[in-house]
Amino acid sequence: MRLRSLLLLLCLLLTGPSAAWPVAGPGAGPCYDCHPQETFQGRFQHHPVAKGECGACHQPHVAKYPGLLARPEKELCFSCHQRFQQHMERKGHQHAPVAKGECGACHAPHQADNDNLLKSKPGTECEQCHTLNQAAYEHRHQPFAAGNCYACHDPHSADHEQLLKQGEPGICLSCHQSSKKLQQQHLGRELKELKCLGCHNPHGSTNAALLRSTAHQPFAQRQCGQCHGRPAGDELCLSCHQEVLTTFLQPHTHLRGAGDHHLCLGCHNPHVADQPALLTSSTGKNCRACHEDKFIRRAAALHLHPGRHVCTNCHTLHGSSRPDMLKDEPREVCASCHQRHKQFTHPLGENALDPRNHKPMDCVTCHDPCNGTMYTFNLRRDGKRSLCIQCHQKY
Repeated sequence: MRLRSLLLLLCLLLTGPSAAWPVAGPGAGPCYDCHPQETFQGRFQHHPVAKGECGACHQPHVAKYPGLLARPEKELCFSCHQRFQQHMERKGHQHAPVAKGECGACHAPHQADNDNLLKSKPGTECEQCHTLNQAAYEHRHQPFAAGNCYACHDPHSADHEQLLKQGEPGICLSCHQSSKKLQQQHLGRELKELKCLGCHNPHGSTNAALLRSTAHQPFAQRQCGQCHGRPAGDELCLSCHQEVLTTFLQPHTHLRGAGDHHLCLGCHNPHVADQPALLTSSTGKNCRACHEDKFIRRAAALHLHPGRHVCTNCHTLHGSSRPDMLKDEPREVCASCHQRHKQFTHPLGENALDPRNHKPMDCVTCHDPCNGTMYTFNLRRDGKRSLCIQCHQKY
């Protein structure tokens, strides 16, 4: 009897996997017993689906990952699309879903009515995340109006910011061929030396030439000679904007370390812009141009402060009497949002000196809201113990 049982067990082991877990083929197999086959049929099918190889991606019983995936989504997709992975990782800028391995954000894993298994019709899938309000523009760039985002952007990765396929002005001149007329419209400047996107909005504008919405007064009045033909430098800007000089003359200022480069043009466009004060881009992106190291640290942090990309929530732009160009004392800056903690908090100020450096404690002694940290509430260390014993060592 015992021998018979062993023989039966051996038979099951040898034949069980193929008999018990047959790969689901079209119109047959255990997968389609529960999952309607028609839901996997479309104009375009993922190759494993077309071959009935459900087990190429899924575990039949249990798995660590949603959808019973055998591996994390990114790892699973790249196990077949290795050439694409190598190409993508050579690029300096990656689309956020790609960097996170969220292929399913744009692509359907089984079947789709669109080429490349796109969930939406090409030109509309971008709208799922990016607000593309065409009605906001009286005049629209032709590729944008047609929903042809891929004319300028690579949806996965690129060597240029904004995932542009080429840098400036090459990407513009690839369609707008250089001509004498075009050069005359740009005051005879060599077109290959221009930064087109500094003045033109690549999506749309209230202006037929797609100029950005807010214009510097001399530019709007075509008074080019008010700035051009005069010695360049910050003195040129300050000759009109004298009130700005006082905001720079502070103990902590952006003037420090400015060197010989044109400080004002590092952040402001002298002609037109879409941002207030003629900023070339949002304040966070402007700041990143010089403070890239801070943004790199943030990328590695687990807990990040809300509104971290709006640097002006806490900092002044030109200068301040306080370290780090803060708008006010750290406690007051934090209390502008965290009002409750102003009334009830750890002792701060001159009567609460940090025993490590004998400086008055403030919110950033324990928290790092600017860079983010690996701990909740942006604490610099674990608040359960390791943070506190930095000062309270007797405990």
